[in-house]
Amino acid sequence: MAHLLHRAQQLATEIFREEMGTIGLTRPQFAFLLSILRGPGLGQKELAAQMGADTSTIAEIAARMEACGYITREPRQGSPRGVRLDLTLAGKRRLKRARQAAARADRILLHLFPARDRRAVLTGLMHLSDEMGRREKERREPRKVRPRKSAPQKRR
Repeated sequence: MAHLLHRAQQLATEIFREEMGTIGLTRPQFAFLLSILRGPGLGQKELAAQMGADTSTIAEIAARMEACGYITREPRQGSPRGVRLDLTLAGKRRLKRARQAAARADRILLHLFPARDRRAVLTGLMHLSDEMGRREKERREPRKVRPRKSAPQKRR
């Protein structure tokens, strides 16, 4: 089954690239801009957790998106190293076009399934995504260490 999911991901990536055409965003860049739209002012650390990516990858994407003029990175109040990420007008415009292309890609993918199966496919994918989110959250949270029960002491 893992192989089938991998092949499905390859197809989804190919269709996404075809639909993005001249827009010039990769899937991670699209997800990055979309996450900022949904949570303006997020920091890179929060964005990494939300996207399921490591902070160095997010920092690289942020640098590229800032160089393109799609986002601003401002120092975050109360955090000496943290930055606040926001979309610029150019970023909002690019994202609007990219969302239209992504919706086309989604429609193409979904229509590869018979109409009667589409809801079940989406439900199954959402379950997998939710499970991945649960596992990522579990990895980020420190494990709670329970105090050891001490062995009963012998009376002398």
